[in-house]
Amino acid sequence: MQAINTVISDDGFRVVFLLRLVSILPFVPLSYLLGMSRISTRQYLLATWAGLLPGTVLYVFIGSLVSEVSQLSESGETVSHIT
Repeated sequence: MQAINTVISDDGFRVVFLLRLVSILPFVPLSYLLGMSRISTRQYLLATWAGLLPGTVLYVFIGSLVSEVSQLSESGETVSHIT
């Protein structure tokens, strides 16, 4: 735990951002480990928000594609390419 505290106290924002972006570890255990570290609440919240944002945007984009595909299948149209 001392090694984790040392790394997070030196560059906590980047560590939390990369851990949230990659999602290697499950969310809840990672949150508990980071809660025991010396990272400030502000850095933790900003890094978590920034790290989860790309995945959220991706899920919203995929969801909008599903809606468009279902509308196309209902109308019976074919698409030669998507722009």
